[in-house]
Amino acid sequence: MASSNTNLCVLAIYFFLLCSYSFTLLAQNENTPNQWWAEVGYMRTTMLDEHSSPLLYRADMLSFRANFQRSSRLLFECDLHFQLGNNQAPAVGRRKGTFYEPIDFTGQKDSYDFIVNPLLSRLDGQFSVRIHYPLSDMHQIGLQWTTRYSLAGAGGDAMQFAHSDLAPSYRLQLASNRGLWQATFALPLLGVVTRPNFAYDASLPDETNYFRGYLRTGTRLVSLGQFFNPRFTWGYQWTRLTGRTLGLIYRAQWLNCNFPRRYRQIEQGIHLQYHFR
Repeated sequence: MASSNTNLCVLAIYFFLLCSYSFTLLAQNENTPNQWWAEVGYMRTTMLDEHSSPLLYRADMLSFRANFQRSSRLLFECDLHFQLGNNQAPAVGRRKGTFYEPIDFTGQKDSYDFIVNPLLSRLDGQFSVRIHYPLSDMHQIGLQWTTRYSLAGAGGDAMQFAHSDLAPSYRLQLASNRGLWQATFALPLLGVVTRPNFAYDASLPDETNYFRGYLRTGTRLVSLGQFFNPRFTWGYQWTRLTGRTLGLIYRAQWLNCNFPRRYRQIEQGIHLQYHFR
């Protein structure tokens, strides 16, 4: 059953990519320019991952985005997102410890010193493709495909979370003088979630209990009931007299997933945007 569900989701993703490619070829027939822009900003994430640890973690991250857009009868966009920073449990702070390996057949026992969650201890990467259809000058509806991978922790704690999903989206645009207000909302309806095939047992107090953990199947097809991940973007773009466009963007999202244990994450932050064309 799991294999059948995974194959179904893979076929859905391939179908969406085929549609994206077809729409891109259609857009190339229009005499419209491409747009490129870059973003840099700050994101703060609060996370509870009971598959890895019973502690509540907070991450402060530097965020980078590269975006491409092409307009015709349909609006095609894709963006690559990368962010890195620290991952700390505010309740206990930065910790140091010593890990002792089991005694070998010679009676010797090795040990290693480690720091739990040092300065650079969280890494996120994301790739998104969107197709929007303009209903009017103000309203657009569309479909978005997103793939994201998150790795957090170093030393005693570690967390991995990966997902790929399809989401309908809505965009509102309001012109204002030389600028443009823009809001976008998306809610995934179907996706695939992958967790590592190991876990810390949160009921065990020993932080080195990775070796006494349990094995779990790592991938599952999920729908809105098991994977709730609303995403919201609000920003203002201002076109200067030179023709260059600058922007200030606020992004926020909430993630709720219960596979195989509770995973909760809220993320929000501010980005500065610069258009190259």
